[in-house]
Amino acid sequence: QDVPCFSNMENGASRLNELLSFAPNGLTFSEAGYQLMDSIEAAAQKKYGENQSKLAAIMSLVELSNTRPIVVRPTAWGNYLTRYSFSEKKPVLKKLLLRDACVQNILCRALHGPVSYRDIVAFLSDSTKKRRRTNVKYLINFILSDTEYEISMSNIDWEV
Repeated sequence: QDVPCFSNMENGASRLNELLSFAPNGLTFSEAGYQLMDSIEAAAQKKYGENQSKLAAIMSLVELSNTRPIVVRPTAWGNYLTRYSFSEKKPVLKKLLLRDACVQNILCRALHGPVSYRDIVAFLSDSTKKRRRTNVKYLINFILSDTEYEISMSNIDWEV
């Protein structure tokens, strides 16, 4: 749960909130996935919707209900940011991603020296470590790119 898993950053950080502006009562994971992807398979739609929604929730762009099925609703912040393109809101999204515990842990360590992704996510199975590594690496790159701290990427060992 603490290690992000998503398929498309722009869908989770931008497109989902655009869709929610047309769904006053929110969307279930399945409904969100159906709107965001081309798969006809219900399980794939649900998982895709869940992953993109959880990414958006990390950044406080949406909130997830405590009911079943889980309903995704936009936050005021998420609604506000829909007026900006993905590239325009990149600087804000970078800061919002710093709320994630896994991202915080890796970045804090990388800014001070070598860090091992494998050690940070030691509680995960090897297959999950591998599967989520791409997402975590993408987020770290997204945050650090075009900053004075970009060199810190070289301090991270991504081996599993």
